[in-house]
Amino acid sequence: MARILIAYGTRQGQTTRIVDEMTLALESAGHDVDVHNLKRSRPDAPGSYGGVIVAASVHAGKYEYEVRHWVRTHVAELDAGPNAFVSVSLSAVNHDAQSVAEMDSVVQRFRDDTGWDPDCVVRCAGALVYSKYNWLLKRVMRNIVCKQEHGQFTDMTRDYDFTDFAEVRRFARTFGDAVRRARLSA
Repeated sequence: MARILIAYGTRQGQTTRIVDEMTLALESAGHDVDVHNLKRSRPDAPGSYGGVIVAASVHAGKYEYEVRHWVRTHVAELDAGPNAFVSVSLSAVNHDAQSVAEMDSVVQRFRDDTGWDPDCVVRCAGALVYSKYNWLLKRVMRNIVCKQEHGQFTDMTRDYDFTDFAEVRRFARTFGDAVRRARLSA
């Protein structure tokens, strides 16, 4: 099968959990998967892979610096083969027009900033992990959620996971199939 790179950034770890699910789905389909948290390691040759998935989480309207920098550096190689961008955010929980427009705007700023136009953009709902936030961030997040979710998910003694992991696995299998087809047609 194909060799696939997953490069990602995370702050509280939900993107890592999503990447782990994608990795398991791809490996169970026979693909060889290299995973790099871009805060710790930066692969130099994404063009040497059969396909590349980049995943990042949204914080204050932007994705992680290390992801933006790495993508800018390797945009030509990313464009050369099958690729996808997985955007992780709490806003993806909501499907109303305003939330969708806000996320479209964040993704477009990422495209403009990096010069990369991914083949596929997947919006993944993240998690509200009060247990990993400092005192101030807990209160800020609770206030944001209170305004958006009409008071739901404000219990700071627990975490809330909104990710649809079945959908994450479906995406990974679909991406793996696309990489396989691209290899066969090359």
